[in-house]
Amino acid sequence: MNDYSADWPLWRDDGGAPDGEPQLPAWLEADIRQWAATFNSLYSYETGWPDTRTRDEQRLKGERLAGAIARELGLGDSIVFAHWETNVAGRES
Repeated sequence: MNDYSADWPLWRDDGGAPDGEPQLPAWLEADIRQWAATFNSLYSYETGWPDTRTRDEQRLKGERLAGAIARELGLGDSIVFAHWETNVAGRES
């Protein structure tokens, strides 16, 4: 799940996962960091996403990333995608 200023938006039961944990392939780590960077640069705590297209693209990308993480980690880990940032500038979600 995204969080303000989180460059590594992965979480454990006890809070944010340390940077780079769990260990993932470089391509997946880069995609996760880019997804978080998009949130940090475009999402406003006051107004939300700039438009519905960006919101929807971020949700879909997050779902794909969660699936990729689950495949990398295997069956013993539980992966849950939380998409809380649904509001869009000038609109309620």
